[in-house]
Amino acid sequence: MHPSIQRLAAPLSVIALIAALVSCGGGGRDENTGGDPAAAGKGTVALLVTDGPTDEFREINLTILKVELLCESGKQVLFSGMKKFDLLQLTDVTEIFSVSEVETGYCSKIRLTLAEIELVFKDPDKPNAKPKLPGNGKLDLNPRERFYVGPWLGIQLDFDAEKAIHVKDKADYNFRPVVFIKIVKDKFDTKLIRQRGTVENLNGMAKTFDLCLVEGDVPSAERHWDDDSSDDDASNCIRVNTTDAPASIFGDQADPVSFGALEEGEIATVVGRFSFDHSKADDHSSDDDSSDDGSSDDDSSDDNDHHGVVLAAEVIWTGDLIARTANIACSAVTTNVPNGASSYDNYQLPVPDNGEVCVTPVAKHTILQPGAKIYDRKGRQLDESYIAEGVLNKVDAYVNLDSVPPTDPKAVLVMLGLNDPLNLLDRLTGTISDVDIDYFDNESSNLTLMTGTGDRCVRFDNVETEIFAIGLDDDGNIYFRQKNVFGLRSGQKADVFGNEDNGCLNAETIIYEDPA
Repeated sequence: MHPSIQRLAAPLSVIALIAALVSCGGGGRDENTGGDPAAAGKGTVALLVTDGPTDEFREINLTILKVELLCESGKQVLFSGMKKFDLLQLTDVTEIFSVSEVETGYCSKIRLTLAEIELVFKDPDKPNAKPKLPGNGKLDLNPRERFYVGPWLGIQLDFDAEKAIHVKDKADYNFRPVVFIKIVKDKFDTKLIRQRGTVENLNGMAKTFDLCLVEGDVPSAERHWDDDSSDDDASNCIRVNTTDAPASIFGDQADPVSFGALEEGEIATVVGRFSFDHSKADDHSSDDDSSDDGSSDDDSSDDNDHHGVVLAAEVIWTGDLIARTANIACSAVTTNVPNGASSYDNYQLPVPDNGEVCVTPVAKHTILQPGAKIYDRKGRQLDESYIAEGVLNKVDAYVNLDSVPPTDPKAVLVMLGLNDPLNLLDRLTGTISDVDIDYFDNESSNLTLMTGTGDRCVRFDNVETEIFAIGLDDDGNIYFRQKNVFGLRSGQKADVFGNEDNGCLNAETIIYEDPA
């Protein structure tokens, strides 16, 4: 079996929920907010959701009832309702979860109220599992420092299922929320956003349009981008700008087309980067007749300002004929001299029992259409040289299934996993027996972890290793807090994730149960 296939056969599942609080830009700590903390105002909040690959689960369905900011001025509701979605549909892109408007001010926590998590296994003989939610279903996320919600802030929340879902026995699973918090400084801090909807409010001069939610769409069947307090239908749309990248546009059979080929009301999928309209971010009114300045927000839709949220498109295609497949590349890209088309041999996963994927006629040619774009999972644009034998890839392509045999896929978008796409980590579970912090060499600190198979050596970096405490507060809410190495103590139950090195585990992440 090819080594890349072996890596795919045993991945660690990763779930991520990204919350980008965006109005006028990026930022982080108080001194970088770019505005007067004392000044009252409104900020636009966009919740984005993404996920990572998994081999064991076919679906991880998460139901969220509420998302709140806990601030000095009180609770700020980002979402209230019920949204159920399959996180595994979003392994290398993000999708917009909601868009809302909140008061600016200092905040210290983000609270999620979860209703249910459902695990659907790839093995058809294994029944679905619903791990018990800890506490009362409320999860408090505590950054190390308070943060200012305003026009210069972004926050990313990362749910990590590999660290959160713990197998007690073959049929019993524990769900312990593990959420990593990161400040989102600009649109390149997230993966590419992938959104499907209908084309509305075409503006040929500015080359913009509104992408509006499709009723009954999957996986967004129960999702609205606005919160329940808004009656503005425009909040169910997002402005798409096609000139920044600029966007490659394709018809429903993957043939390149111009902006003028887009039609009002047709279905389109847009892959791009989260951005915003500065003028709209500065003016949170629902009607701005003064913005007809030839910018990306024309007067035909000034009463639908979408809170200034803009999707800077990289790739657009129309219709529902272009489908996505997971593959393993069997060759580098070659160019057919007579017609100038670029293509590479590709095998569609899952891997056959004999592991022989790169043989004719198993592997098919994937044709890269003119304007097709290539990215890695982090959203970095690549060229054709990154496609090589053994590289995992996901392709959005059109195939004529009525043809006998079916035609070769015509690709408009390729997402590469490269050589180590899953970042496999070893996991140790046990009780800390002693901690030795080296104050002179950050990389030489260590602890001993008592496990079911004996004592294990764990090395950690005082600065680089991520340390988290998890526990219940007096109200029964589970909390997940970032800590430093000085919080580690003997007697703490802990999970350690890292890579083996000469008899020790070099820790990337340590999560311990807080006795308090």
